[in-house]
Amino acid sequence: MMLWNSLFSPTSQAAVDKAPPSAPWAEKIKCDFGLRFGEGRRQSWTSHPFRIPTHVRTRPVMHPYLSLVPLFLLLLAGGGHVASIFADEKRVAETSKQIDPDVKLTAGTWQDVETLVAKHVGRIVVVDVWSTSCLPCMTEFPNLVEMQRQHGPNVVCISFNVDYVGIKSKPAATYAKKVEVFLQKHKATCINILSTMPSDDVFKTLELSSIPAAYVYGTDGKLSKRFDDSLLVDGKDEAFTYKDDINPLVEKLLQDVK
Repeated sequence: MMLWNSLFSPTSQAAVDKAPPSAPWAEKIKCDFGLRFGEGRRQSWTSHPFRIPTHVRTRPVMHPYLSLVPLFLLLLAGGGHVASIFADEKRVAETSKQIDPDVKLTAGTWQDVETLVAKHVGRIVVVDVWSTSCLPCMTEFPNLVEMQRQHGPNVVCISFNVDYVGIKSKPAATYAKKVEVFLQKHKATCINILSTMPSDDVFKTLELSSIPAAYVYGTDGKLSKRFDDSLLVDGKDEAFTYKDDINPLVEKLLQDVK
């Protein structure tokens, strides 16, 4: 025990300099460990004539704060999106004047969407299936809102949110606040529905593998075209966009009506 304590006692450079070449190996270890752990001055393991035995070397101990580095990097990578979400929630909560009463969210199922499509026969209907956990969905969402503003009387836009995943402790209503914040941010005055069906059930019903997805119905109430990842072409990042795919189709359908 005394030998072990001596190994970690602080030792100055002078002690090393004074140590004779024939000093016992324990004294050499003491000198070297003292420099490394006592005063923090680095000393090479091979700087003395005597090489320290492998079995008495110690492993470096990781500083406890270093274990937080992976978490820090993770937050840094997704921090922008997370910060944006919290900022949106704060703005809506603190400034009631920013709340647009025309932005509404109702609960429903895909059957309710089909009922709305049938109700608006004679007009073009665009249904966007999206989620707040889907970045491409949120990137394209403002284009749905703009379509409603631009074509108003002739086009009916419906957003169908599938945030609800079916967890019993988190019913569909618990997702409403987050969805409403996003809708208010983009002033989405179109028809907004929060699915009360678990997302997996929605995908199964629609035979859909993933989102984003959009459905365009003609004035006859029949599906004109479905946009989803099945349209993904090699070399493209997205299967479809409003600018390149949906808008041109809607414009064509409008021309056919005229």
